[in-house]
Amino acid sequence: MPDLTTTYLGLQLKNPLVASASPLSKKMDTVRRIEDAGAAALVMYSYSRSRLLTIAKNWIITWSAAHIRLPNPLATSRT
Repeated sequence: MPDLTTTYLGLQLKNPLVASASPLSKKMDTVRRIEDAGAAALVMYSYSRSRLLTIAKNWIITWSAAHIRLPNPLATSRT
């Protein structure tokens, strides 16, 4: 078998097959399948800065709601 090693952006790759960014790179199981199919590298799917900030904000709100018990004003006892 011929030697297909190459260098790309300073990385030594076993072959020149680099999978482009796509929805397939959003999930690790499909990333592993791409690797198993022979891709030497993969460009990960990415988001814009504003989209990342929105995702982070939503994650913080979701995490906070799930992990911080806030008092329910409707459930307070009246004295």
